[in-house]
Amino acid sequence: MKCKVIVNPSSGMKNFQRSAIMAMHKLSSEGVLTGAYLQYTTEKYDAYKIALDIKPGEYDFVMVVGGDGTANEVINGIIKGGSKTPICILPAGTMNDFATYLGLPRDTAGLCRMIKSFNVVPCDVGKVNDDEYFLNVTAGGTLSEVAHKVSIEAKTALGRFAYYLEGAKDFTTYKFKSFPIRVEYDDKKIEEDVFLFIISNSPNVGGFSGLLPKAKINDGLLDVILIKKPDFVDILPLIMQIRMNTHIQHPKVKYFQTKSLTISCMDDSISIPYDYDGELGGKLPFRAEIVPNAINILVPDHKLKNLQRTES
Repeated sequence: MKCKVIVNPSSGMKNFQRSAIMAMHKLSSEGVLTGAYLQYTTEKYDAYKIALDIKPGEYDFVMVVGGDGTANEVINGIIKGGSKTPICILPAGTMNDFATYLGLPRDTAGLCRMIKSFNVVPCDVGKVNDDEYFLNVTAGGTLSEVAHKVSIEAKTALGRFAYYLEGAKDFTTYKFKSFPIRVEYDDKKIEEDVFLFIISNSPNVGGFSGLLPKAKINDGLLDVILIKKPDFVDILPLIMQIRMNTHIQHPKVKYFQTKSLTISCMDDSISIPYDYDGELGGKLPFRAEIVPNAINILVPDHKLKNLQRTES
């Protein structure tokens, strides 16, 4: 096999990058790989441009060494370039929610085993406004803003704890803001004051496992959660319910699944930004839809069985 390796050197710890390089050497020495072509990114959109230039059949797979944002750039490049090249993700970022859900390995031995097995699973992606794709999540609101307050240095040094520290500032001073939105889907309409909305392809978002408990990566549906601004006394019980995956029954939470939806702000004086896969996107309004089986992802043996059993 031949592979392209795209590495974001500013994402996460250097040992994850070493794991990828060591895996390529090991697989090459064993004759599994006949060529591994390494390319580092130096600025934003480099990973997208590299993936966009990949031609059909040029590589057997492309490996992404980076965080959610790097993986997002690569899936956009693969889809828009039309190569349909399978994607192998080595999660080297801070949250890596999608990779955590799939149980993707970070060590050299686990990575080699996954590549040798070469279990390729078709995976849905979300599409925003007909021009951008997201692998795991699009979100907007108070908690979404937290991610963009954390510096790259803090992310690298502290990992996801950096997000928790930043979020704790808003928690202790109770700076939760809400905004009036209109959500339209499946001939339904919801008008609510919310402080957070999340549209996801997997259950894992923001370091929380099972935040969207019904989500599956190849069911042809987007999972949506709207959280109304909690009263101060509601915050701790809501967090506990999220930990126990019982929060979708909370009176402040609305949860549904759909193939497409639009979200707009009902107050023209308010500008509400959103992000996808942790990267800043545009501002409301926007339309999101699911694109079934848009990409192919390598998964480890143990996860393949789970996917076949629950998501076929």
